[in-house]
Amino acid sequence: NPEYEQAMSSFVKALLNRGPGNKFLNDFVPFQQRIARLGAWNSLSQTLLKLTCPGVPDIYQGTELWNFSLVDPDNRCPVDYALRQDLLAQVRAWHSAADQDSIKPFMENPGKPELKLYMIWRTLCLRKHGGELFQKGDYLALAVQGAKSNHVVAFLRTWETTQLLVIVPRLLAGLLQASDTPPTGKRVWQDTHVLLPPSRCAEKYRNAFTGVEAFPEKADGREKMDMAELLAHFPVGLYVAS
Repeated sequence: NPEYEQAMSSFVKALLNRGPGNKFLNDFVPFQQRIARLGAWNSLSQTLLKLTCPGVPDIYQGTELWNFSLVDPDNRCPVDYALRQDLLAQVRAWHSAADQDSIKPFMENPGKPELKLYMIWRTLCLRKHGGELFQKGDYLALAVQGAKSNHVVAFLRTWETTQLLVIVPRLLAGLLQASDTPPTGKRVWQDTHVLLPPSRCAEKYRNAFTGVEAFPEKADGREKMDMAELLAHFPVGLYVAS
């Protein structure tokens, strides 16, 4: 129905026209920006879970970077592999050593695709060098206590003497009041703590994304770790016990 399709196309173009008289767009853009930012944080959480939970992770072709599909990505779509290879080469060159300074550009502009690519690269490096942990290791869900305990997924992957602590935020729209606030630091997490089993608690854990070391503290006969420290500089946590 060409007449109907033309009317629909014209309607959409009018909605997205950036003219001064477009009241809809003025209302819509702030909402879209908030949803996009929350979607980015959620995407990091889901991707890290996919790469560290029991099972074999799968990544749709091209979704190593941000993907704005309203449905599952289509693996038949063309992928700009040259762009992804260039970005990966840059990330590996700029951030060969995980530290706080190396991730500052990502956190200052989380809309750039390097943030997601960096997280995937670091995690896959761990999988490559710790195959038995991911193939045969145990999965142990961890309890969380505190004001924001409902907004945390935390678990351990263990194999013999190897141990990996995974921390991700959830239900981020309810957690974050401002669209430009990342799920990091004391202001967000307040008194929230992850509880560790004493029998499997290591002396310290090193963040694979930032290089920062975190130390469990003993309180009320239990070992626990402060969420504000675990997610002080990066929106998800991947900690290797040492």
